[in-house]
Amino acid sequence: MVYLNGQFKPAKEATLSIYDRSVLFGEGVYEVVPIYNGKPLALDLHYQRLVISLKTIFIQPVFDLKTWHELILQLLQHNDYQHKNCLLYTQITRGSTFSRSHKIPHDLQPTVILFIQPFVPPDPLQNVICFKVVTLADKRWQRCFIKATSLLGNILSIEEAKAQQADDAILIRNGLVTESNISNVFIVKNNIISTPIANELILNGIARQLTIALAHQQQITCHERDIKENELYEADEIWLTSSSKEIAPAIELNNQPVGTGRPGPLWCKFIKLFEVYKNQLLAKSYAN
Repeated sequence: MVYLNGQFKPAKEATLSIYDRSVLFGEGVYEVVPIYNGKPLALDLHYQRLVISLKTIFIQPVFDLKTWHELILQLLQHNDYQHKNCLLYTQITRGSTFSRSHKIPHDLQPTVILFIQPFVPPDPLQNVICFKVVTLADKRWQRCFIKATSLLGNILSIEEAKAQQADDAILIRNGLVTESNISNVFIVKNNIISTPIANELILNGIARQLTIALAHQQQITCHERDIKENELYEADEIWLTSSSKEIAPAIELNNQPVGTGRPGPLWCKFIKLFEVYKNQLLAKSYAN
């Protein structure tokens, strides 16, 4: 079952107009929220980012945080996922109009889509999933802080990385690291964590925010700053963060090992702290 414009219905019956502006222009925004045992993680942070994305493209929020949470719980119930792990996908587009024009119509009813997908959370204590990455030029647009549905730049870059037998690419713009195609990037040097500044050229990932918050909580030095491309090659560790992979080690960069070519000692320590931190956040958010 999925949610589309006020109704829960089987996925095969959920249809979108060919005139929807997400179809014609890729004009929409989205969020992906990890759900653990029926509980969304950091839903408030996801909502804050969703609102920023919507307002930036001149769409007013269609629901408040409480209403969104209620819709999620209903969706989980319709799919018998109240106590299971999954990823929630929420997409909001400007809506449909029979006139195809680049000029924004401000009188449309937004299209709202929610659905879930099965999710097996990373289990780094039992099975560490490591990544091989390459560096590529960041050829995307200038407003990467918007979580927009138009991801053609990311998709083409991932294909270029795959052609080099890599899992993903770390993107470089004007000699500085921005992010990967599907993750934020952290480096570790001499037990100091650094990550690029959350400006208009990167998406301020929720896992990124949680990683920074946890580092500060544990009094582990973590800087948000410009990172030069050459610092990747000098790093002891490289981490990739996202809602689905949480915090994952990149062990190979451009066919060369990162550090020892194995998950680094700070990552091994930090991922255990993150597991505790994540469970604390979930318990605190749903204490009642």
